[in-house]
Amino acid sequence: MMNSNVNRPERLYYLDWLRVFAFSILLFEHSAEVFVDWKYWIKNEETSVFLTQFIAFFLPWRMPLLFIISGAAVTLSFKRKSAMSYFSERCVRLLVPLAFALILIIPPQIYFIKLYRGSEEAWGDFFHSIINLDWHWSPKGNVHFMHLWYLAFLFIYCMLLLPVLQFAKSDTGKYIIEKMSAVLSNPILLLSMGVFINLPYFILKAILPMTYYVSTFTYYFPFFVCGLVFWPNASFRYGIRKCTGKALLGGVALTAGLYWFSITNSDPHTYFLNLSNPGNLPLFIVKSLNQWLWVLGIFGLAMRALNYGSEKLTYATQAVYPFYILHQTVIIIASYFVIRMEAGISYKLALITFLSFGFIYALYELIIKRTNFTRVLFGVKPEAKQIQPSPQVENIFKTPVMEQKAAV
Repeated sequence: MMNSNVNRPERLYYLDWLRVFAFSILLFEHSAEVFVDWKYWIKNEETSVFLTQFIAFFLPWRMPLLFIISGAAVTLSFKRKSAMSYFSERCVRLLVPLAFALILIIPPQIYFIKLYRGSEEAWGDFFHSIINLDWHWSPKGNVHFMHLWYLAFLFIYCMLLLPVLQFAKSDTGKYIIEKMSAVLSNPILLLSMGVFINLPYFILKAILPMTYYVSTFTYYFPFFVCGLVFWPNASFRYGIRKCTGKALLGGVALTAGLYWFSITNSDPHTYFLNLSNPGNLPLFIVKSLNQWLWVLGIFGLAMRALNYGSEKLTYATQAVYPFYILHQTVIIIASYFVIRMEAGISYKLALITFLSFGFIYALYELIIKRTNFTRVLFGVKPEAKQIQPSPQVENIFKTPVMEQKAAV
């Protein structure tokens, strides 16, 4: 008998685990940024050097990791879709939650940021102004996408790369990608690839003035392309598995060097975050390699240890988008009240984190996942409707075997 699984595409469960991992870091990171040395929407009066150095470790590679995962997931999903179904699915999964959040999820976040900055505007007046779309590229206005820029960028990336996705499905596209992946799987090229991925941004940053969002859009686009084109390729993934140990050792060594620079210069933000300040060419190369080696190492570890499914993974995969959409608004509101307490940083951080997680979890369990309408609003796939058998069919299955024979 022929195995029914022969023609099924391999399910890369570790991509789901890594997506949950990346968004989980984000929840803690944004809670901790209330207490670090760089700017955040709401700040505690006292900050922590330890938290600043600790959170700085995640800054270079967390979002590149997420955009690579997103690119790979798009390609794997597109293999089973037409261009039109792909477009409609992207609109439902990305634009609908973004539009909903602009009207109901983001405004409370902006309102509490304004309160923190001294505003005395009443909530009713604030919310009423939303219908006027008082738009600004900062929380001076009452409508903004804030932390949901990821959804906006992801939709634009997906639309821009639709021709690439279609080409990749052709025989010629498959052949070219296979050859390119085989070349890039060479350990030297693979381990140094991060420098070339970041190089367009480094050059553009040097010669063109760019606003924050243009800069961000330019910075993450190559990572999405890389995930979309190369990560679904088996030979490329095999190259990552082979280089896992080298990538992790290199990442640890470069991170130690960057920490030494950051501590001696008292500036972890500059030395760990490529986006804000690429620095001179040697520093840019070191930071790019550090970032890329951690990406490869984390992917390699996940490939080896996390390529399995479970009920917990299924639950977390569905819940991760609602958590992402809600997390910063809930953190901002919780932080507004918690930072006024007479308590230490550890207690305040724990309180903000647990209050935020608990509230979002309750909201997801009690409301969001209960109906397909609310699921769609938060980017969760609707539950498939179960077809009920007709009464005639139901009666057949209820009829005893002997009675069925007698009827015949």
